[in-house]
Amino acid sequence: MFPTRLLLALACALIPASADAQWAFSTYTGNNHTRPSSISIDRPDVGQSLTFDDVHYDAKPFDNAPYYGVRLTRFFSGERRLGVEVELLHSKVLARTRDVVQVRGTAAGVAINGLLPMSTFVNRYNHTHGLNFLLANVVLRQPLGDPTSRVALLVRGGAGPVIPGRDVVAPGLNVQGYEFAGIGAQAAAGVTARLTSMLSAMVEYKFTYARPEIDLTAGGRGRLTAASHHIAVGLTIGR
Repeated sequence: MFPTRLLLALACALIPASADAQWAFSTYTGNNHTRPSSISIDRPDVGQSLTFDDVHYDAKPFDNAPYYGVRLTRFFSGERRLGVEVELLHSKVLARTRDVVQVRGTAAGVAINGLLPMSTFVNRYNHTHGLNFLLANVVLRQPLGDPTSRVALLVRGGAGPVIPGRDVVAPGLNVQGYEFAGIGAQAAAGVTARLTSMLSAMVEYKFTYARPEIDLTAGGRGRLTAASHHIAVGLTIGR
């Protein structure tokens, strides 16, 4: 099960000890586009070691489970120029396995090197239940205009564990569930506009990068590179 206890523990560490400390909680939705990349699958139990080049991906951000993110931010001063935060980002990476791609490697001991539908060997290679990032960020905030301006620019960057929700189906293979799969990173920039004293609207561009390597069966491994562009919109509660 996704490590919500870890998220809560990190969030509690950032909650200010005093009532006048500067903090904010944000929630957002959006969409992501993952750039084409290679997927490699090694299955020693069936004599298969294949690389699929230039695989394209879908995101389906509003299908179950939808794209979302939450974060808790703590600023260090009343001017709120510098802060730290914990962020959970749930995006999806769904390989278009019906596409014809360059396939290289071996299958059942036979050399493969040609253009074939990926579905010849792999029916699904998805992170349907999220390519989930649990990030520790540093955030810089700059009011646009005077220090009391309702509009501010925020730039953030961070890194943390990636926990993909696996959905890999192939002949003789059906792998589901969550797994720690290395470290990912993000860089983001956005604008917030204060609507009331405690509520702001936000829009943000994000770039994330991860190379999740997941377990299959009998010592098998699957790997891809996920370099993704995101647009997120949401709300922030806090002063």
